[in-house]
Amino acid sequence: ATVGDTVDALAAAGLTAIGAGTSVDGAYEPRSVEIDGVRVALLAFDATGAGPRARAGAPGIAWWDETLVRKAVEHARVIADVVAVGIHGGTEYVPGTDPYLMRLAQQLGGWGADVVWGTGSHVVQPVHMIDPDGDGRATVVITSLGNLIFDQHLPGTRRGAVLEVLAGGDGVRAWRAGSTDH
Repeated sequence: ATVGDTVDALAAAGLTAIGAGTSVDGAYEPRSVEIDGVRVALLAFDATGAGPRARAGAPGIAWWDETLVRKAVEHARVIADVVAVGIHGGTEYVPGTDPYLMRLAQQLGGWGADVVWGTGSHVVQPVHMIDPDGDGRATVVITSLGNLIFDQHLPGTRRGAVLEVLAGGDGVRAWRAGSTDH
């Protein structure tokens, strides 16, 4: 299936795709939800450079392009109370914090992200609270949630993390992480 087929299938099931679209604009467009009066903007980016890149008039995923990512996050900050960003990439199978994804998370936090979660390493990594721009508004970061469900059998790959974040118009108030085993 193509990215366009996947986006369409999700929409038909009542689910909203993030980080993908039928064009470059669609892939980088924040998806918004409102929960108990709090507006949340969701974005996702691929830092592997391996998937089909969204282009003008062509479906694909939102690759890490600093200019486009910054514009998307700053736009999300304007339209929402809370900005949550998923990022795919990093070194696989390393249980410590991924330094590359942490650097990207610091950029994202500086541009307005309140929550940054990573996927791609296939193992759970630690959760951090950072304040990259020193404004007192924290960003919660987990550079890898591991595998919730996946058919890998390497050490650590049958475990996933579930990150729960309590946030409001003033940003992240608290977080907790649980784990899953499969």
